[in-house]
Amino acid sequence: MKRSILGIAIGIALLATRAPAQDPQPAALKPMVVLVASSYQGLIADLQFIGKSLNDDYYIDRLNALVDKVFQTKGLKINNLGAIHAEKPLGFAIVTDGTNVIPISMIPLSGDAQQLFAALAPLLGPVQAEGEIFAVKQGPFAGHVKVQDGWAYFAQSPEHLAALPDPAIVFGTLPQSYDMAMQFNAQNIPEVFRDLAIDQLRVSLENVGAKGPDESDAQYAFRQQLGLLRSQLVKRGLGESESTTIGLTIDADQKNLRGEMIVRPLAESPLAAHLAELHDLKTRFGNVLVADEKSIPSLLMNMTGPLDKGSIDEYVGQVKAYGDLVAAILDKSTEVKSDEERAILKELAASMVEVARGTVESGNLDVAVQMVEKPQRSLVVAARAADGSKLQTIVDKIGELAKGDPGFASVKWNEADAGGVAIHSLKLTIEPKSQLEELAKLFDGEIKLSVAVKDDNLWFAVGKQGVDLIRRTLQLSEVDTPPMQAKMKLAPIMRMGGQLNEEPQLRSAIALLTTQLRGADHAQMTATVEDGSLVVRGEAGQGVVKLMGAVTQFAGLILDMQKTNSKPQKAK
Repeated sequence: MKRSILGIAIGIALLATRAPAQDPQPAALKPMVVLVASSYQGLIADLQFIGKSLNDDYYIDRLNALVDKVFQTKGLKINNLGAIHAEKPLGFAIVTDGTNVIPISMIPLSGDAQQLFAALAPLLGPVQAEGEIFAVKQGPFAGHVKVQDGWAYFAQSPEHLAALPDPAIVFGTLPQSYDMAMQFNAQNIPEVFRDLAIDQLRVSLENVGAKGPDESDAQYAFRQQLGLLRSQLVKRGLGESESTTIGLTIDADQKNLRGEMIVRPLAESPLAAHLAELHDLKTRFGNVLVADEKSIPSLLMNMTGPLDKGSIDEYVGQVKAYGDLVAAILDKSTEVKSDEERAILKELAASMVEVARGTVESGNLDVAVQMVEKPQRSLVVAARAADGSKLQTIVDKIGELAKGDPGFASVKWNEADAGGVAIHSLKLTIEPKSQLEELAKLFDGEIKLSVAVKDDNLWFAVGKQGVDLIRRTLQLSEVDTPPMQAKMKLAPIMRMGGQLNEEPQLRSAIALLTTQLRGADHAQMTATVEDGSLVVRGEAGQGVVKLMGAVTQFAGLILDMQKTNSKPQKAK
């Protein structure tokens, strides 16, 4: 969602550069996109807290050096801009009067404009007075500045400074609610620009590129269907939402990072109707959401509730495209021993797709996930299915096919019994230097799959403790739940990502960054519906704050390496 909003903002800003300059209209300026920081003083305090978390007394100095490298300036001190009012909010907005689209920055002043220009001289260069307006003639921030009522307004042209927005109205309550925030007001976009933005996004999302030389028709069709799904979701989001707000707060007292996203739907829209359904929800997999602390749970998550009726067709299309892709892979696979076996596998895959399709078409979702790190890393997924009997038939067929297949090191059908429910397991054969060998490293050197079916519920596990996880969570336990919730430890999840990465340098970088999370890597996220709006809240420990700081440190090192590598080598 955040990526899409930023893409729309950039698209509108680019369109604004092509919009003809017109006389200002009497209509009030309405914000379409807003980026705001609560105050300059607050920004510096957040940066100081990040540096303190890293035990880096020179963190802000390193940021100053990074800014110099990025903008090719010399001597800019982001922590020494006394010309900016310490306590008032500052930010950027794209506003409209209904006809014109105007990108504009708003900086509160503690003194006069010349003090600000002197402080920003390394970034702006010389600033020339042109009547009431100042002109910045060079650099990435070339444009015009107007000072009024203690605020400096930066815009692309003098015409954009003819009518100025009121910062208090544009920023609203965002500075009081968050340290930093972005708000996208879809319905404030003039219709012509909104249509252009939707068209550009649609083309961008649906354009999956040309078919690759080694890509099958089914693979290409799957990518195309995924692009259509993304496009449809974004289009509906633009057309049916009033506003989307994303806010971030660093709390030095609590030593954590908090984030929030609020999507406010248009009244009486399909989105509003869907959100109204997401209340009084219950998941049947309450036991999956409770882990033994000795096992060090790294992920507890569930998604529950009715699916958006307006998107079910796209979801079904995605399931069908995936089924076609699997069938095409089986048609060309050289590992299938006979046409008879190929036919059985294709029938099995088609049955699985049919169950998935029926589950999506039923419009009800209930999925829960638990991943633990001790005694061995293992993962279990529990999900409701639309047709439990067909699911059981599929599982039995898998067991029959696996027996005697060299691709499986062991097949233990009915390995365990829990209240009359059989739990089965398969262990894959790992060939040296294969992709499976790399994947097996995540699960203590082997890939053991476990499965159980109870009524219309499926449990699927990966890892040596899979059977135990299924046995412990097999008893259904109905509990109240929001539409989505997750608790996680980020360090083991990042380590998994690093292990899967094929680039040695990036793998090492991820491993080094992961050390910043040690001891404070907890995070949680919850999605609820409040006053008709979708509210997603997240919270992370101080380790994530340290990780943010470490990323900027790495960025400086990478720029240094790039600069060194780009220098011509002297002849020996």
